[in-house]
Amino acid sequence: GKAVLAEFDAPQVEEYLAATPLTAYTENTITNQLKLKKELEQAKANQVAFDDEEMEQEIYCIGASLIKDQEIVGAFSISLPKYRLTPEYKSTLIDAIIATKQQIEQAL
Repeated sequence: GKAVLAEFDAPQVEEYLAATPLTAYTENTITNQLKLKKELEQAKANQVAFDDEEMEQEIYCIGASLIKDQEIVGAFSISLPKYRLTPEYKSTLIDAIIATKQQIEQAL
């Protein structure tokens, strides 16, 4: 969700936040709008978004949006048990996701 939301412009983000309550699913769920906006900025800059046990305990997710002609056409992600995530593996996954994102967008 954050990968897609990061593609929204500021008014669209505000509209989304006004219509969608930030509900906690775990103790790590982001329920603060300012914190979420900061994460969206980072996701936009890095081309990937992270879910660090925000939706489910012990699950880490890295996702990316798919863009065609400046429109969001989809997204994909990799989820894994958090205990398997090392800094090196995270870096490998991010590189693979960005490469895959670029390949898919070129094919669209």
